[in-house]
Amino acid sequence: MGRALSAAVALAVGLPLAGLANAEPVPGSLDPTHMVGPVVEASESSTLPTLEEMEGGPKWSWRLAEKMSLAGDELGLHLRAITFNSLDMNFDGHKRIAHLRMQAGEAKKVALGIDSDVAFKSGYARVNATVKLGVAGKTWQLELPEFDMVPRSWDGHRYVELRLPVIDFRF
Repeated sequence: MGRALSAAVALAVGLPLAGLANAEPVPGSLDPTHMVGPVVEASESSTLPTLEEMEGGPKWSWRLAEKMSLAGDELGLHLRAITFNSLDMNFDGHKRIAHLRMQAGEAKKVALGIDSDVAFKSGYARVNATVKLGVAGKTWQLELPEFDMVPRSWDGHRYVELRLPVIDFRF
C-alpha cells in the first residue's frame, strides 16, 4: 500500500512537470532563446541613448512637491477628525503655501478664529493672518500685518524670531 501511494504521488507531481518541460515559453519570459524585442547589433549596444531618445519623467522637485502636498492633505484630514473640525490645514507643495484655520466657540456666546496663509520661502516663513473674535453675537475681524518667522539659535538654544514690519504701506 505504501508503494502504491508513493507511486501515485510521484505520478501526480511528475505529469504536470513533464508537460511544462515540453511547453513553449511565454513571449516576454526570461528564456534567452525566445526573447521578444528589437535586434540590436553589437556595435549599437555600446552607445548610450541621447536625452532626446529617452522618455522624460517628472523631475525630482515636482515629485517631492507632490509628496509634500499629499502628506499635508493627509495631515489636514487627521487634524479635522481629531479636533471635530476646529483645526484645518491645506498644503500646496508646488506653491509652498500652507493654509491654516482654527475656530472655536459660537458667535452667540464667545468665539475665536484664526485664518492664515503661510508661504515658505528660502530659510523663513511669511505669515498672513486674520483673527476673528465674536462675543455676545457681535463679531470683529482683525487683519494682522504680514510678518516673518525665522528659525534662530544662540548659545545652543533654538528659538523662532518674529520679524514684524514697523510701517505697512497697504491701502
